[in-house]
Amino acid sequence: MENKHIVPLTIPSYLVDFKQRLRPSNFMALAQESAMEAAGVLQFGFEDLAKHNLAWVVSRTKLVFEKIPMWKDRVEFHTWHKGVNGLYFIRDYQMLDKDGSILVNGTSSWITLNTQTRSLFRTDELAQWFDITPQCTDSALEENAGKIVVPKDSRLVTSHRVTYSDVDFIGHANNTSYIVWAMDCLPSELLRDNFPHVVEINFNKETRGGEVVDIFRKVKEDESSVVVLFEGRVEGITHFTARFTYKKI
Repeated sequence: MENKHIVPLTIPSYLVDFKQRLRPSNFMALAQESAMEAAGVLQFGFEDLAKHNLAWVVSRTKLVFEKIPMWKDRVEFHTWHKGVNGLYFIRDYQMLDKDGSILVNGTSSWITLNTQTRSLFRTDELAQWFDITPQCTDSALEENAGKIVVPKDSRLVTSHRVTYSDVDFIGHANNTSYIVWAMDCLPSELLRDNFPHVVEINFNKETRGGEVVDIFRKVKEDESSVVVLFEGRVEGITHFTARFTYKKI
C-alpha cells in the first residue's frame, strides 16, 4: 500500500562528516523533521497534540545503512505512519537515491508525553481525538526497533553535561544529541575507517538541561562484525542505551 510522505532533498555539507558521509545523527534529524511534517499532514502533528498538552516523543529507533548517503547526493526521504503496536506508534523511514535504490531503511517507535506533568499518555486514548489508522502498512524493516541491554561490565568512558545545544523546544535533550554523545565515544579507528551498518537507540527516560550523563561503553568483536554498546546514566538511572554494528570488510 503506497501512501507515504516524500521529501526530495540534496544532502548539504553541514550534515556530513570528515569523509563527506551523512552523519547518523543528522539522518535522525532529517527523520524527525519529516516525521513532524508527515504527522501534521495527517492532522496529529505538533500543533494538534499541543492543544491537549501532549507531544510526540521517540522511544526507540533502528536504522540500517545499506549504502552510505554522501554530500551532494540527491535523495528522497520517505516516511509513513504504520499504525499502533502495543504502547507504540510505529513510523518507518527510507532514504532512496536518485535512481530509486535504497540507501537507508529505518523504523521508530513513538509515545506521547504530557508536557505539563511530564508523564506518558496512553496510546489508545489518542483515538478519542485523532484518526490513528495506519497510513501505509509497508515495512522498511520487518521487525520493530527492539530493546537494547548493555552488559554490566561496560566501562565509564566520559560524562556529558546537557547544555543549550542539546535541548529542544519540548524542554529535554533532543534524540539526535544522544547519537552525537555516543559517536563521540567511538574508538577512533572505527570512525576513521568504517561507517556503522546498523544504528539502534532506546530512549528510556528524558534528560533535561543541566543534568550530567555518565556514558558507559562495551565493545564486542567477532569474525564478521564489531558491536559497540552504550548506556547513559544520570545519577545511576539509565536514560538511554545504544548499539552500533560495524561490518568487517
